[in-house]
Amino acid sequence: PVVVPVVVPVVVPVVEPVTVPTTVPSPPTTVKPRPVYPVTTVPAGEPVEVAPGGAEAVVDGEVVEVSIVVDTSNKAVVTIGDGVIINIVADVDPTMVAGDGSVLHASQGGKVEVSGSGFAPNSQVDVWLNSDPVYLGAAQTDATGSFTQAFNLPADAEVGNHTLTMNGLNKLGQKLSAAVGIVVIDQAPEVTPEETPEETPEETPTEQAPSGNDAGGAPFNPQSEPKGVVNLVANLVALLALASLGGSAGGSAGRREDDESETDDERGSGDVSDVAVKYHKSDITGQDVLRMPRISIVDRVMMRAPSVLAHRSPLISRVLTDGTYLRSGFGALWLVLPLFGIVLGFMSALNTGFEVRMPALMLLTAVVVLGTLDAFSGYLASVVFGLAVLLGGGMNSADSIRGVVGIWVFSFGVPLLATATRPFRRKATGVVGVWERSADVVLIALFGAWAAGAMFSSLPGLIGFRPDYASRVSHIQIVVLIALVSRYLLENMVAVLAPSRLKEFSADSLPDASKIQVVISSFLRTAAYIFVASVFIGNNWALWVGGAIYLIPKLVALVDDALPNFSIIHRYMPRGILKVVFMLFVARWWGDILGSRVTDPEQMIKVGFVLLGLPGIVFTVLGWFARNSRPWPSTWFTRISGLIILIIGVLVVFGVLP
Repeated sequence: PVVVPVVVPVVVPVVEPVTVPTTVPSPPTTVKPRPVYPVTTVPAGEPVEVAPGGAEAVVDGEVVEVSIVVDTSNKAVVTIGDGVIINIVADVDPTMVAGDGSVLHASQGGKVEVSGSGFAPNSQVDVWLNSDPVYLGAAQTDATGSFTQAFNLPADAEVGNHTLTMNGLNKLGQKLSAAVGIVVIDQAPEVTPEETPEETPEETPTEQAPSGNDAGGAPFNPQSEPKGVVNLVANLVALLALASLGGSAGGSAGRREDDESETDDERGSGDVSDVAVKYHKSDITGQDVLRMPRISIVDRVMMRAPSVLAHRSPLISRVLTDGTYLRSGFGALWLVLPLFGIVLGFMSALNTGFEVRMPALMLLTAVVVLGTLDAFSGYLASVVFGLAVLLGGGMNSADSIRGVVGIWVFSFGVPLLATATRPFRRKATGVVGVWERSADVVLIALFGAWAAGAMFSSLPGLIGFRPDYASRVSHIQIVVLIALVSRYLLENMVAVLAPSRLKEFSADSLPDASKIQVVISSFLRTAAYIFVASVFIGNNWALWVGGAIYLIPKLVALVDDALPNFSIIHRYMPRGILKVVFMLFVARWWGDILGSRVTDPEQMIKVGFVLLGLPGIVFTVLGWFARNSRPWPSTWFTRISGLIILIIGVLVVFGVLP
């Protein structure tokens, strides 16, 4: 008698809670594919209707600030006031929406990919198509509150204006509803009679352009990831500072990083085209042990062309002289590398379907390794790629032009930046010489690998498409590090085995560019800088302030010798590689502050672009009035401690050390 009343109340409450939730979800399809979702949102009241090109957002019943940007690739980026960012990409034929790039278009039965960040971790985001409304499906956020999910529009969706609605929870747990106006057009994805609808999503992207680990990738707007943009800006600032170290230096000459000079080699404009534009003398003497067959006409052209082009394009002159060690040591066999570069350029264009995309990782790796060993061969690869996509009709937008420029610099910029830190070869004897040459190879490899990773990271933003392998920055860095060490060994081997031929191919110097040419090129490079940076920053006050910060030091550098010199400031200023490491630390520090203090993504990008450039402009202004001083004595303590500081600094920037 005592047991019965105890059992009954226990059974009843257990049965009822289990029975009731199973009847709550209205569409059974939402439970079947994702039964673990803790939240299901449904439209309350009348659905919100938003005009095409517009967007609205409501948080806990209150309207919040929202902005929307639709680019030429038919991608919409929606930024909501509380830090939520939603990216929407619809597969449509670009010719169907030509001239209407400010409105997001989708096709009947087509695919729409929705991704977002700033939502509640491990929560559900439901996607609806209004007017009816029609439930398209749901996405599950990860532990960071981000998600990516593709949805198919109904094949019978009415052609015309619609509203795409995303319902979920923000990072504060508040109910969030975002609505974006779209236009549905009558253009379903192409399906051949032999294909089934299930096969189309897998085969169609491959027919249009390689994707995944091959090439192409998904449309990408860098402004949708503001913290990533801030990191890229920090890398850009450091790259410009690194490039400036070789501003007047003699290429792979015997200039030590800590050498002082009346011409003040440390003061460069901070542009890759100013890096190391002079030949160097070869101080090593002796008989050639390695005497490979030569082609005289090729040698004459490669020796004279840099002098002819130096006053017009210092960059091309530097590129032509970069492979002197290969022509000296391997003679006619060197021609294999430029020919290989031409083949790689065409293969890359073929791999991307003659569109401006990042080619397969294998091809891109081959290009950067080739360019690291010989900048001219990598340069040829990028030129052939650009010409091929131009003739193939793939260079049809501003993003495509930026993408070609990014691949162009990536293909030959590594050795130019690496040699700005330390020379690949120089005369060194004794214990001090061994130490200095060991320090050279370490710094060349570390800074060159970092520069390659920074340039690789910027390519998706410049091109507007991000492949699946875009996150494999460490792969590029490791490969380039190995290539730089290999080049270091090859250069020094040639200096020993073919010293007289190396001396023959090495002239004293190249003619300097005139001041008029410097002024013209400074304005042209600034225009290119603004054009490239606009994709990350947008057209706003920050872009033009950053452009002024880039241009003014170039112009002042032409007359700064007339300014007074305060040697005491120069003596205690960080210079050379130490200055670059210091700027990297500052950029990382300020980047972390921006990421934690500035919640508005758009404002974060603007402030970061200007703020991260301030250390460079401060050093530049100080350099106008602090050009030389009595050099510090070089001791074993300064050599060892300086190298340790530099290596630790680079490893911190790499993220190897906290």
